[in-house]
Amino acid sequence: MLWFGGNIMYLKTIHIKNYRLLTDVEVNLDTATTIIVGRNNTGKTSLMDLINKVTKGHKLAFHDYPMNCREDFYKAVKKYMNAKISYTDFTKNILCPSIKFIVSYDLENPEQSLGALAPFIIDTDIDTTTSIILAEYKFSISEENFKECFVIEASAETSAEISVKFIQKIAKKKFSNFFELKIEAINPNDTKDKQVKTRNELSELFPLYIIRAERGMDESELANTTPLSPILSRLFKTDIEDVYPEVQNETQKLRSLIEKTNDSIEEESNRLLADIVQKSLDFGYPNAEEMQFKAITQIALEEQIKSQTDLAYVEQGLGEELPSTYNGLGYKNLIKIEFELA
Repeated sequence: MLWFGGNIMYLKTIHIKNYRLLTDVEVNLDTATTIIVGRNNTGKTSLMDLINKVTKGHKLAFHDYPMNCREDFYKAVKKYMNAKISYTDFTKNILCPSIKFIVSYDLENPEQSLGALAPFIIDTDIDTTTSIILAEYKFSISEENFKECFVIEASAETSAEISVKFIQKIAKKKFSNFFELKIEAINPNDTKDKQVKTRNELSELFPLYIIRAERGMDESELANTTPLSPILSRLFKTDIEDVYPEVQNETQKLRSLIEKTNDSIEEESNRLLADIVQKSLDFGYPNAEEMQFKAITQIALEEQIKSQTDLAYVEQGLGEELPSTYNGLGYKNLIKIEFELA
């Protein structure tokens, strides 16, 4: 949901092509909240991963490319490398992963600021209330560099023609070099009218925060980050008052306690360790006139608190403490999501 100047601008539609399980999928979003539900292996994670990838500017990975696209890609590479088609014809037939965002807006006052959406509105029609943004992984490697990827290891290929198996091996190694992320604003009234935009402009328009669910029930030490870890990490930042004003007093007390305890424990432990070291080393060197050994311990209570603090259920009758996974992983994830949203 995007809010600017009191008016609502919202992400209306997402259209994905050629990414993992999503070869051609359109998702229409609600003006307030959209929940995507589906069975395993239907593409829910793929949808979020692609949005995250383009807004962060990450490279396309080999495993992101759908199986049906790979098959066509291998065949096209084989034709090109065996001199049966030109490089231009080869690149024309490559299916590229892409995601299209359609943003709906309606400004009552044309003078009103468009905020982060402004760079993506390139039409001049005041009656148009739709913005189209395309983020596409274009096949952009030059012919010389592309051919070089295969020629380097071509001596290992004994047949007269380069085989699909050989192409597959090279593609796995070099795939991220073949594609480059390109972001464009498209004129809704003339789809041939496009303007290249930056990844920063896209990420400013779509600030993304992902809360990943824990998928395993492993309760071994440090198997999963505890639900409290992200919250505690932010609590120790110096600007915490701006984020959590309601816990400002408790946070300051916790910081003060940790600092005092750290100093106290370090001073006393160093004194005791120095005595232990000196009394344990009786080799005649170094002598007391030259120098002495001592031990220095650095206490990191803050890191311990952040990594080792977990939630626990408290049974009301006997007051017994139960682990955060006691009521199942689903319930633990709900708690984690609540903390992250807070």
